Amino acid sequence: GALSPRTRNAQVALYQNGDVDYLVATDAIGMGLNLDINHVAFSSLTKFDGSRITKPVRFYAYNNYPAFIQRAEVLIFRATDADLVSPLAKVDLPVAGVSEVQWDGALPAGYQPRAGDELLYLVRAYGADGTFDETFPRRLQLVRPEEVERGNQLLRSSVERSTGTAMSAEEAEQRSLVEGVFGENSLRQQNIPIYGSRIRIQGRDIPEGMSVRINGQSHPVDLQRKLVAEYLVPVGRHQFDIEAGGRDRQAVRERLDIDVSGKYMFAVAIADFTASGNSVSGSIEPLAGGDRYDDSFLLDGRLAFYLKGKVKGKYLITGAQGAENYAQILRKVLEERDAAA
Repeated sequence: GALSPRTRNAQVALYQNGDVDYLVATDAIGMGLNLDINHVAFSSLTKFDGSRITKPVRFYAYNNYPAFIQRAEVLIFRATDADLVSPLAKVDLPVAGVSEVQWDGALPAGYQPRAGDELLYLVRAYGADGTFDETFPRRLQLVRPEEVERGNQLLRSSVERSTGTAMSAEEAEQRSLVEGVFGENSLRQQNIPIYGSRIRIQGRDIPEGMSVRINGQSHPVDLQRKLVAEYLVPVGRHQFDIEAGGRDRQAVRERLDIDVSGKYMFAVAIADFTASGNSVSGSIEPLAGGDRYDDSFLLDGRLAFYLKGKVKGKYLITGAQGAENYAQILRKVLEERDAAA
């Protein structure tokens, strides 16, 4: 925004001509630039009329271990609060795999932000023992309502191009928010103890136009029409209600009842034996000092094993014995099995 019109237009021309692959601009929306862009990424824009936030701010959150969380909250800070110790506002966040909450934008008396200022927000989740996990902070930018509208139109165009589906600005915003919380780990601190087992729900070849809900919560389907949902759960019985449906399709429902025992044991072993018979003619004096020489039968071999297991969902047991190169092979096999599970 601080560049002269001549310099700004020259930078835009570089992008439009394909001389550079990315364009980073702090106020492209405010300047009304029309660019041939397939995807738009910007910090969350919040309507601000110069004195107050005029539209509630929606927060979406996803985690795969809600069974271990007692309560959670969204904390909003000044962007200048480097230590993140004095929040301007706190908003209770429902504890669920996928949760949503709105902040009315109320700020403490005496704090007078200006258009263009930024706020930081993060999520803090508390465990039963008082420990807490915390996400990396993200930004909210306070901008004029007309700039938010331009940003929403750009976002809608970007989402429509990526999905091939027409939608309203509100639908595009909601889809962007939901998809933005999946597929990445935003934890900055992780202190809540987690024990039990991992449950992974997968789907593929999901028809176009169908959405999926698990236990009443929406889960995104990628462009290849696949879905993956993962949960860390304690020992015991767990139930997952899965529903797939669309506007013009009959809903399909399935219930999964899963009993998590918290214990498993996996072992693999490799044995390598060589057996041979000897037949010697003539003088055997050159072999007389060999400790493996046998004039009738020779047996040689190696044995290795690797074991991994869990007890009560808390205690991990591993063991290995045998030739070092064999044990490494077995360990790699088991790690690949866990990664694919």
